[in-house]
Amino acid sequence: MSKTNNNFFKALNKYELETIAPAIARASIHTFYRLFNRDEESDQKYKHAATFEIVDEGKIYDTVLYTWEFHIFTYFAVLNCSIKGAWRITDQELSLLVNKYRSYYNNLNVYDKEKGICKFLSCTTYEQFKCQAPNLVIEQFNRVYHILIASKKVDRNNIKPIAEIMNEVLGITVEEYLKCLILICEICLCSPYILTAPQELFAERFDEATVKNVKKIVEYYTIDVLSVKNSEQKERCFYSKPFLRYYNKKDTILTSSPLIFQKLGDGLFWIIREYYSSKKEKQIQTKFVNTFGLLFEQYFFEVCNCYLPDSCFKIPEGQYKTPDFMLKVGRHTILAELKSSLLPISAKTQFPDLAAIEDFLKRTVEKASKQLAAFTDNINTVKFIVLFEDLPNISLVEHIDANSSARIATISDMERLLSLAGTDIAGAGKILDRVLKDDNRPSLQQILNEEHIPNKWASELSYFNDLTEAVEV
Repeated sequence: MSKTNNNFFKALNKYELETIAPAIARASIHTFYRLFNRDEESDQKYKHAATFEIVDEGKIYDTVLYTWEFHIFTYFAVLNCSIKGAWRITDQELSLLVNKYRSYYNNLNVYDKEKGICKFLSCTTYEQFKCQAPNLVIEQFNRVYHILIASKKVDRNNIKPIAEIMNEVLGITVEEYLKCLILICEICLCSPYILTAPQELFAERFDEATVKNVKKIVEYYTIDVLSVKNSEQKERCFYSKPFLRYYNKKDTILTSSPLIFQKLGDGLFWIIREYYSSKKEKQIQTKFVNTFGLLFEQYFFEVCNCYLPDSCFKIPEGQYKTPDFMLKVGRHTILAELKSSLLPISAKTQFPDLAAIEDFLKRTVEKASKQLAAFTDNINTVKFIVLFEDLPNISLVEHIDANSSARIATISDMERLLSLAGTDIAGAGKILDRVLKDDNRPSLQQILNEEHIPNKWASELSYFNDLTEAVEV
């Protein structure tokens, strides 16, 4: 253990966990509140971080803890805080403690040169982007809700009714789960103690049934200290369980505002997926994963036909593997191979398992690339590997496989391109020309961002706003 590591861990050992965790949770709430409400008056330099002022020998300077680091700091606190430590911490002591963490993190040698800088950055920036972009979470919420609940053009008959799954897992309806999750996120923008929040924030505002359902959901997303210490997922355990229960088994505290908010985007999906994966029979374990691939195809077809009716064709499976779809966009032809596989959580952190992203690329991207490469094309044919996972850093992944003729796009990228094509076919053609001809090989996502192309499809899905209005948040 280096001296820097030892300094940070020793400093944590001076305090009780019940002292450190609330301080970090409140910093998380304050920072995410600014992001969620798009506070334009906040200091742009530290827009995505909590700042801590340090006074040292008459000099004043800031140290920071970024939105994607709150749960990491809390994880180290769980491992290193003392049961008999101090139960009070001053602002200056907390600032010094954060500064020791900053030194510890900055001295970590987590980058393996042999694995490649693009792979490393594609992992670390995923977590960074996700923790500072509430709009992407809302977009994902609407997309998942449309696929799993609302769309009449997606056939879900091959899986158990989602209402029955939710009843088995939590004993509530899907609507109750989603409304209560929105309430939890709202309360967590004000108080880190969800179950013992001030009465005016929680218990007095809602009826007894709602309070009971909120407690069920919080319990479902809670992990205790011992389980954190023993978790093979390490700090990643807070992604599935963003609430922490102390040793006394009474108090439950938020670890990170961004992590509970992300549950809005993927909570429903993961409840269903984990329901199936928990079954004993292997055939049932993989049923939802396999079925979701078909649901994703039906969803893509629906989006295509919304903006370019009669221009999208599902390619029949023959003797040889072919792309899933062919789509005519003006003078261009798009060949699309859809992939619903998800990048493992171990590859989406500040301490990434690079073998996990290598495996993902091999199973998903490389395989799809070979399928597309074998298909006849012409000068105006664009080949896309379309990922369900909304990777916000797709340009980095593109550079990993820079020799492939196929390009990588997320479903959000395709929604943006298709909604543009629905009103401006020439504009969409210019975007595709850049994908094909730009020597710098920009990703579709990068080009869309540069051209400020909005996601009209996502903006027209109003499920999140409808539910928010229903619970009067």
